[in-house]
Parts: sequence; C-alpha cells; structure tokens
Amino acid sequence: MEDGYLYVEIPLSTPEKQGLLAQILLEAFANSMKAVEKSYGQYITLKFENGGQ
Repeated sequence: MEDGYLYVEIPLSTPEKQGLLAQILLEAFANSMKAVEKSYGQYITLKFENGGQ
C-alpha cells in the first residue's frame, strides 16, 4: 500500500469570513482524522506540518 498525502493551503487573498470558515472545517477534519488514528493506529499515522496540531 502506498502512503497517502493531503496538502491544503488557504490563499492569503481569501476573504476573512471564508478563511475563518475554511479554518474551522479543516480543524474539524483534522480532529476526525485523529479519532480514526486513535482507533486504527496500527494502520494510520498522521503527521502535521506548518502549524498543524
């Protein structure tokens, strides 16, 4: 099985309200993936870079 990779960037030109919404959605996604990792740690490992928790 190959490694998976997800890269997300919110452009600086994104309007403030949309940027905040995007940040909330990305944080919710990250929290969901952390829950998956907790349950299936033998199959998945998360690595966050550039400000990720």
